[in-house]
Amino acid sequence: MEEIRHTPEWKERYPQRKESIERVFGDCKEYHNLRYTRLRGLQKNRQQGLMIFACHNLKRMARRRWKASTKTIIKRKISTIIKIYEAKEKRYSIWSTTLSTI
Repeated sequence: MEEIRHTPEWKERYPQRKESIERVFGDCKEYHNLRYTRLRGLQKNRQQGLMIFACHNLKRMARRRWKASTKTIIKRKISTIIKIYEAKEKRYSIWSTTLSTI
């Protein structure tokens, strides 16, 4: 482990670990009272930890899916607005050419 830790590749990856992995543990520790155990026994605490992290992962998945769905909805709305605007331009372009010849 000591040899791996001092390689250039590890030195690049370690700051990313601080942002991604340790943040999850910090959030769970803060929001789900993981500073102290409420249960007795290793197996019960392990099961509680698994439930907490499973819920945390579900929240992350739901958040990502929500962002993706809102992006597609916004894209659809923008494309329909553009189509309506282009249709109006076509209608008014006919009038402008006939009015200019009068």
